[in-house]
Amino acid sequence: MEKINKKILESGICYTLAHSINLIEDATVLYFADRISSSFLLTVMAREELRRANLLCERCDIMSETEIIEFETIKNELHDHKKRLDAGQSTTAVQLPPELFDDMTSALENNDRAMLVSIRKKKKKISDKKRKSDPDRLHLRRFNAQYVDLNADGSWSLPSDFEKTEAFELLFIVANEISKTLLWTESDKDMIEICTRTQKILPTFSEFEAKVITRLLR
Repeated sequence: MEKINKKILESGICYTLAHSINLIEDATVLYFADRISSSFLLTVMAREELRRANLLCERCDIMSETEIIEFETIKNELHDHKKRLDAGQSTTAVQLPPELFDDMTSALENNDRAMLVSIRKKKKKISDKKRKSDPDRLHLRRFNAQYVDLNADGSWSLPSDFEKTEAFELLFIVANEISKTLLWTESDKDMIEICTRTQKILPTFSEFEAKVITRLLR
């Protein structure tokens, strides 16, 4: 069985991050071309690739320079779709109940710190619940964006019917997750050395923001 060392895994961080960037850039182009389901599909793939980069970072952090690991171990870690979506996600978008939003507005206006603490706890509970279900939900939504499928009532689920607002929300969130990662790579000496060694040039944070984030905000 093949043995994989730390330097090989480090190279994978740059390769997967670069692919994640390519995917989200393509997803942005497709979104503005009104190819909404295809944009959503590539956005989900971009988050998965970002997860691969995160997984490889976590693995490299606990490995010594001389340590080796079984190929199958790494392969299994990197090929779990739901696990990849889970670790690639650093943001959870939630819709607050109207009454909780009203309470928060009132607490901010009155500088009611005790109420704000209570609201934060309620928000965290809502966010944690959604965060737990997000990978499964995205995994299923990927299939809605990917295939024409028959519903139980005899109707057809068409990728062309995919909601534009849902595609935009995920696209914007994942683009920001990637931009934060790029900001980190610019200041991390180890990542700079790894990407130089692998000859993989990543865009700067500013370049990515101009190409994707600013365009989405417009």
